[in-house]
Amino acid sequence: MTLLSRGPSRRCHGGVLAATLFVGAGCSGPSPQHEHLDRAIPAPTPRPLEEDAGEPSSAVDPSAAVDAAACGPMTGRRGDGSCVTLKTYDAGYVQRVQIPSGEFVMGDIPRLYNVLVGTTPPYVRWSANPPRLSSVESFFIDLHEVTKKAYAACVAEGRCTPTQCPEGEPASVPERFAGMADLFPQACVSHAQAQAFCEARGGRLPTEAEWEYAARGVDGRTFPWGNEVNDELPQGPLPTNLTHVDRGYFGIFGMGIGVMEWVADAYDDDAGLRRFLAGEFRSKTGPVAVARREHDAKLGVAEEAKGSPDLRRHVVKYGRVANRRLGVDLPRAAAPRESSRGGLAPWSSIGPSSRVGFRCASDLRASDEVLTVPAVAPTVPGTKRIGAFEIFGGVADAVNLAEARAFCRELRVPEAGDRNDGFRLPMRSELAPGSGLSSGFAGPGPFWTLDGAIKKTEAYDPSAPWVSVDLPEGTPLAARCIRNESPSR
Repeated sequence: MTLLSRGPSRRCHGGVLAATLFVGAGCSGPSPQHEHLDRAIPAPTPRPLEEDAGEPSSAVDPSAAVDAAACGPMTGRRGDGSCVTLKTYDAGYVQRVQIPSGEFVMGDIPRLYNVLVGTTPPYVRWSANPPRLSSVESFFIDLHEVTKKAYAACVAEGRCTPTQCPEGEPASVPERFAGMADLFPQACVSHAQAQAFCEARGGRLPTEAEWEYAARGVDGRTFPWGNEVNDELPQGPLPTNLTHVDRGYFGIFGMGIGVMEWVADAYDDDAGLRRFLAGEFRSKTGPVAVARREHDAKLGVAEEAKGSPDLRRHVVKYGRVANRRLGVDLPRAAAPRESSRGGLAPWSSIGPSSRVGFRCASDLRASDEVLTVPAVAPTVPGTKRIGAFEIFGGVADAVNLAEARAFCRELRVPEAGDRNDGFRLPMRSELAPGSGLSSGFAGPGPFWTLDGAIKKTEAYDPSAPWVSVDLPEGTPLAARCIRNESPSR
């Protein structure tokens, strides 16, 4: 048996889904989508929910043990070195899958750092950078998003509150899926409502690291299914029993398509950079801080109300697994909730939306066996060596010149030996043609240097020259830092 989100059923499929997701068209046999999965790598083996409404079981099934040499993405390593298929239990509304503890590559960098200058209010576009190793303890996560049916049951029990979509943005179900409306992910839910549901079902929202690890696994993939864009995957909300076509490293469904998902973490513009910093580099009077205050004023958010639970900013995850957006539990009366409306571009003030849902996670129980991932994450160097210099792998986004200098000053990036500081902005002359550094900066910028701004003449051409740009020191640009190579290396 493969990893099932529902018990066997018989349906007729047609149109695009039949052509792209299933073998053949028309009426099919029982659960053809699960037969499709059975042709792939082994998966956890829970019982269908309709057949088991009893207490979860954490007993290790000896028959699930496999030879260590056969350990794969959907297995966990036990203390004796053997591997077992990932354990699951019935959380009452979904099967919850154990994710083994492990280290993985979190975050990424864009192909290009194309800085917007003067066209929009400044904001941080690359908050996921740089790639870095992160570790996660073993935990359980829902096989798929929380459904409308599951949330409605919680409301009927009085443990959850009804949801409400923003005006003009209903969470409608396409007519072709009318018979599966209850299996659609619950959208238009605030972060507080999502957390309340998870607590009512013995869980919590996953952390950002847990969510990304569950989707990405340990091999550094860009999307849950791999590293290539898959244009055949359907976009937009789908019934959770069809999201198996988007299957991650550990077999979890629907983390790359469907709805975006709330996670537990408070949103931080510079979350990816924090572990490399000795102190703060952004100023309270810097471009991002000023733009955010102006943005909140347009939303009607009073300064004194920003610390209230209903207005805390949290991370929303989706699609490309490192992607992260800013989500705010806006008051019902606050509008717009989307940055594309009302002249609030480009900020992503997502609140309860027809495109945002969630799934739950939970800690291991006392009776659960701790599993570790039987794979090693790839190495992620913090710097790149070019000639006599090292370039830090991360970029500070939307900073003025003073903040750019502070960013380099606060960097602490150990590579070899004990030396981890000594970073600075480059000089313009150090990026001149033939200097060596000129091809090491991903363009086109513009970036700050110690003596002004510089940009690449051609974004996609590594050999294209960098040229000086006359911009005021308060302009929000990007900053990359270098240091002279350590004499001991």
